[in-house]
Amino acid sequence: MSTWYSTCINFYSKHRRSIEEFKQKLDSIYNGKATQPNDFGKGWLGDIANTFYPSLGADKIDSLGTFTVGEEIDELDEWFYFSIWTWTTRGIKVGLFYKLVSDFYPGIKISYVSDEPSYLMWDEDNLFYPFKYYMDMYYPSKSGEECHIDTHEFASLEEIYEWLDEHFPFELAKTESLSELESQIQEKLEESDSDNFYCDLEEYAEMDPKGFDVFYDYV
Repeated sequence: MSTWYSTCINFYSKHRRSIEEFKQKLDSIYNGKATQPNDFGKGWLGDIANTFYPSLGADKIDSLGTFTVGEEIDELDEWFYFSIWTWTTRGIKVGLFYKLVSDFYPGIKISYVSDEPSYLMWDEDNLFYPFKYYMDMYYPSKSGEECHIDTHEFASLEEIYEWLDEHFPFELAKTESLSELESQIQEKLEESDSDNFYCDLEEYAEMDPKGFDVFYDYV
């Protein structure tokens, strides 16, 4: 059974025209005809590979997944940006998009975040992702109701403790270790009557987009 990865990638620049041109190109690929038969359908990453790198194409460039493009170009301080979302197997495909902007749109920068199961991110200008930790939890509220956490991202352990103090019905010992905190929470949940409760605490790791592979292993 394949593992699938959901990733949000932001493309940003101080030059709106560059952002517009790149977005228009990705929109045209997404809405255009498939460049070759494939199992992924609309938004196949292989259509990007075949369009920008016809001599290499989807046979050599890792294209196992799909993409969708956000509708708008937005502004953030002095930057213009738009976002895409990818759904990929055998890892996230940030390397393909880093190669694209490096080769064809050198004024554009990349920021991204990928949650379960990779928990990777990159935001060197601190524009998009002011958080460091991810928490997914199904838990008993202080009033006894079964709840799923509605806030997943936290900037610090202190923020996590503040959320727990407000919502979690059990007392916990303060620790600077994320794994120890997760173990404490899990122990408390296991003392409860429901088998539905769980806790997953993760710390995002930073990985520069240029560090990702672009090609299949056999190339």
